[in-house]
Amino acid sequence: MELYFRNSDRKLEFVGDVESMEESWKIINADLKKRHPGFVSYYQRFWINPDGDMWIDYGSHNEFYILKREKGEVA
Repeated sequence: MELYFRNSDRKLEFVGDVESMEESWKIINADLKKRHPGFVSYYQRFWINPDGDMWIDYGSHNEFYILKREKGEVA
């Protein structure tokens, strides 16, 4: 699976390849600390689009992480 960050300008940035959801949460949390020092995310919500991509909102409402998966793959 590939993990991307989509900024408020809707530009995608490749964050890394991940093997599991657990690994993706660790990478997201580490990346958040780098991008937004001092920011505290009190929740993370996610949804799966019809194309199979998982969008992850960490509380900003305008920046997202996107986990791209093979169609039919369950993380």
